[in-house]
Amino acid sequence: MTRNIILLFFFQLLISCSQDNKHIADNHVETVVMKKEYRFFISEYKDKFKHQNLTSFDRCGIKDLNGDNFIADLHLPIIKELAFKIFQDNKYISDTLHEGTQVLYSIQKSKGHQGILIAGMGDDWVDRIEYISYDFNGKLIARLFLYECGGDGGYTSESFGKFINDTTYTRSSIYCEPKDEETGIYKCDSLSNTFIIHYNGQIEEIKK
Repeated sequence: MTRNIILLFFFQLLISCSQDNKHIADNHVETVVMKKEYRFFISEYKDKFKHQNLTSFDRCGIKDLNGDNFIADLHLPIIKELAFKIFQDNKYISDTLHEGTQVLYSIQKSKGHQGILIAGMGDDWVDRIEYISYDFNGKLIARLFLYECGGDGGYTSESFGKFINDTTYTRSSIYCEPKDEETGIYKCDSLSNTFIIHYNGQIEEIKK
């Protein structure tokens, strides 16, 4: 009788350990899925970019951002799986079109890395064009906004600039805010920056 009780105890213990191990295995599978790495390769979307090698960015030159048309109707929207590949960060992922949907914009000339531009409106109602670099394994390296224009609630920002060569970008920015709402007087600050896009895709601001 005692021998049977002991055997029954070990049998129940074995079942319990098996269930615990199965639970751990299930959790491990889920973790692996959540940690899937997305990579971006220009070659997969080469025909989806409407521009190539843009060098100058200002309000007059960016017709498809400042027009009346919804930008996602003119360019490929960055949503769903493409958003995972482009941003490689869950917080930027969207599976539906909205006013802030960004799009594939331009393939940029680059050596030592992949360079593209994306465009669209941010949460602050400012249109932007942004340079993103990737290594040749598709991993995101760095991001830099080249152009912005817009604002909300009386606060406005405008940044414009140009590539003076393949690796150097100069940007000028003007930021304004209401100083006296009754008189309509605004306080504005200006800022100039120069950036180097290195061979490996890293982006560095040149301090003056």
